[in-house]
Amino acid sequence: MGVAIIPLLAAIVSFVFTISLLDQFFARRKPYQLVWAAGLLMYFISTGTEFWMEVSGINATAYRLWYLFGAILVAAYLGMGTLYLLVSRRTAHIIMTILGAISIFAFVRVFTA
Repeated sequence: MGVAIIPLLAAIVSFVFTISLLDQFFARRKPYQLVWAAGLLMYFISTGTEFWMEVSGINATAYRLWYLFGAILVAAYLGMGTLYLLVSRRTAHIIMTILGAISIFAFVRVFTA
């Protein structure tokens, strides 16, 4: 349980930041806040599954969730939030559409492997 505390704390902190970003999004309606909130929610899922595997042992579902969210999607969505700050909204929407399609593809590949 000693090592499991680290992913548990990371999950809790990321969840708190997710709620904070969602609150900001509903107040200001900035797309980068919503995308960053999605990325942090994915990080919460990733570290939550890491905690789950530390406590109860590795299993296929937890590993697939960790791999999909932690290894594939978190960085992409956090980076996408930054793109909403740096490029035109139209360009960001186009890239977000591509990211959404790739995310669906990744989901299917991870859970059918």
